[in-house]
Amino acid sequence: MDETEYVKQFKKKYHTYSVSNILREAAIMIPVLVFSVGVTSGFSWKLIVFAILSSLLFRIFQITLQRYLYKRGYSKIPPQSKYSNKSYKQIQEEKASKSKDV
Repeated sequence: MDETEYVKQFKKKYHTYSVSNILREAAIMIPVLVFSVGVTSGFSWKLIVFAILSSLLFRIFQITLQRYLYKRGYSKIPPQSKYSNKSYKQIQEEKASKSKDV
C-alpha cells in the first residue's frame, strides 16, 4: 500500500461522517456511560436514551474536531506501519535475508 492510498484509507476511517464510523466508537461508549451513571443514580430508560444520544453526539464532535485540526495543521496523519500488510513469515524471511547480506 503506497502513501496516498494509506492517507485515503486513514481519512475514510477517521475523518468521514459514516454510520459505521459513528457507531463503532459510540458502541464502546454506551455501556461505559450506562454503567457509570447507572451506578450512581439507578437505571432507567432515560439513562439509556441519554447514554445513546451523548455517545453519538460525542463521536460526531470527535470527527469534526479531527477534521478541523487536520485542516489547520495542528494534527497529522500517523506514518504507515513498516510491516502493515506483511505476514509474520514474510517479515522473518526479510530479516533472514538482511542478516545474510551483512
